Amino acid sequence: MYRRVTAGKINVKLGMIVRRAPQGARRAMVVSNGMTASPTRSARSPLLCMAALAAAAMLLLLAFGGTANLSLFYLYRQDRWLLLIGMILTALCLWRLTPRDTAFSGSWRLALFVGTLMAFTAFAGHYLILSGYDLSRDEQMATFDADVFARGSLVAPLSDIWRDHADALNTKFIYPANPRAAWISDYLPLNAALRALLGLIATPALTGPLMTLLGAPALWLCARRIWPEQREAAVVALLLYAGSAQVLLNGMTAYAMPAHLTLNLWWLWLFLWRRWQSDMAALMVGFIAVGLHQPLMHPMFAQPHPLSFAAGKKLGPGCPIFCLAMPQSACSGCGGRTGSRHSCRPTASCIRRATLAI
Repeated sequence: MYRRVTAGKINVKLGMIVRRAPQGARRAMVVSNGMTASPTRSARSPLLCMAALAAAAMLLLLAFGGTANLSLFYLYRQDRWLLLIGMILTALCLWRLTPRDTAFSGSWRLALFVGTLMAFTAFAGHYLILSGYDLSRDEQMATFDADVFARGSLVAPLSDIWRDHADALNTKFIYPANPRAAWISDYLPLNAALRALLGLIATPALTGPLMTLLGAPALWLCARRIWPEQREAAVVALLLYAGSAQVLLNGMTAYAMPAHLTLNLWWLWLFLWRRWQSDMAALMVGFIAVGLHQPLMHPMFAQPHPLSFAAGKKLGPGCPIFCLAMPQSACSGCGGRTGSRHSCRPTASCIRRATLAI
């Protein structure tokens, strides 16, 4: 009887709160059961501001024709089509969607389709947008190292006439050696090795698009593992992946970032299984990710996990193997002492090592 009365009072109070709430808050409370809400007034205001700025920039182009100064010249010659696309995307964001009673659903085929479409776009953009040219020194070094590895060498020999005058050449990002008898970049070699391997059967320019393709199913599997009962979450993750200009543009280049993202996502999927077999596989994937071009990229992605060690949270089985899969943690103090088959709490030595590594 007491529970019923209390519940009734709570319901009455909640009803009073809803009736007293502003109209916008009540509208937000009504949206439930997986229905998609239309853009609210607070969300539309920034979009309207962006649309006004894009329209103002377009008016400047029409008024001055891109000849007033250097900024307008580049805006007219290079960015006018991007400006038009931005205006169209802003207009699409202002479009009111009809409410849905069911959530979006998909499968691994959708992830494979999205990844394949992005890979084709990235490969075409490498030639149509970037003209097949390595603009930055990072890209040039990756292409240079891949060409050296494809010839079966570890370094490119420097001719005798240049060995005493190597400092007069472009030595930026070249491995420092004294005396200089050969040339190779000071980056770690695995990104260039992937490009060299693909160059043997096709073209090294396929490396970025291929990594972009493999990243889509990895992201889908991670989202399904984190939210197993919500298939719509994986669809939203794929939409964010496909709509990321960074992912698409880096896939057109010789940068190591597409491989970093893909290997990090596969590493995360293996870690989420919480099994010693998957931890061993994560160790191998992490080794490749650390050796792509800079040793800090993968540890920066895995950094929250040593924090969980320091906080004393429980992890999956195989804690020693998982500690090895994160090179930055230097966590080896647990010694395999697990409390049960499905949990492993780090010891004081393990926490101290992880804290020092952080």
